[in-house]
Amino acid sequence: MKMLFLIETAYAHRVIPNQTRIFTKSSHFKSMNEIFSELTRELLTGSSADFKKAFARIGFQSTYKQSFIESYNYQAKGFEDFSDGLILAKLIETVGEMPHGKLLLKLRDPAGDRLRKVNNVKTVLQEMTAIGINTEDVTAAAIAGGKKDAILAVLWSIVGVRVAKEKRVQFLRTKDASYEDLTTPKKKRRSGVHDDMSSEVLKTLKVIGRSLQMEVLDLDSLLDGLLLDKIWTTYVPNGTPIKSYPGDDLWAKVVSLAESELAIPRGLDQNVALFVKMYLERVQMQNLEGISIKFSFKRDRASIRNNRRTKKSNVC
Repeated sequence: MKMLFLIETAYAHRVIPNQTRIFTKSSHFKSMNEIFSELTRELLTGSSADFKKAFARIGFQSTYKQSFIESYNYQAKGFEDFSDGLILAKLIETVGEMPHGKLLLKLRDPAGDRLRKVNNVKTVLQEMTAIGINTEDVTAAAIAGGKKDAILAVLWSIVGVRVAKEKRVQFLRTKDASYEDLTTPKKKRRSGVHDDMSSEVLKTLKVIGRSLQMEVLDLDSLLDGLLLDKIWTTYVPNGTPIKSYPGDDLWAKVVSLAESELAIPRGLDQNVALFVKMYLERVQMQNLEGISIKFSFKRDRASIRNNRRTKKSNVC
């Protein structure tokens, strides 16, 4: 009895801050009352007493009941796993540094029901808007339907906010650091994934730079915006010039264009490697679409000419 009392009391007072549930996902118990009932059947059969009443006599009444959000599997294996809104809600709680369950407890167990999924996603999108995450041009129905583009747009918006927040934290730490800390050289800590992506992007940019007769030394050399401007004018010749977009300098104008024309969330530019990788991919898509339109136009013109020739030959 003491053990059960200690477990629920420790959970209620958040003795272990990151402890989100008492029972495992596979447990057939979901509340303390279920354990009391089981113990009563096993140990007090034939007696009018039960464990729940025994606890009540000493002033303890169990209130814990494990909800579906504690038993839910938050591992995403495909885009369809985001369709019920639960994984997105978990991401928002993490990025927004919310207490566990603040957003999740507003959602209902989808249980395969499409209407519940749509309502869950609506709740998540409203919360995203409330904390300043861009959700324009994304509908709850599209996400609930597992639409890849809609889900990616939301995920990139979340990533952009996370990156911007980390950048602000780094700035504040630098601002508060002592002179000795600032003048003492330190090794930068980066993940292997970040290093691999940066290396891959830099190699690609050097190849593109050579073809455009521009030298690329490192990723920081891109911050003048010249190469990305050249890439845009070369591969999307009919696009709006970057210099016509708002911004104090060319890099800021590139960021504005990326947000407006390429659907790259503002804030992602704080991570240069990730921003440039997306920029190149989206420009390539624009270029391929342009080629496809030109090819289709030429094919249609050729078809019209052939039809005219056929009509003339028939008249003759």
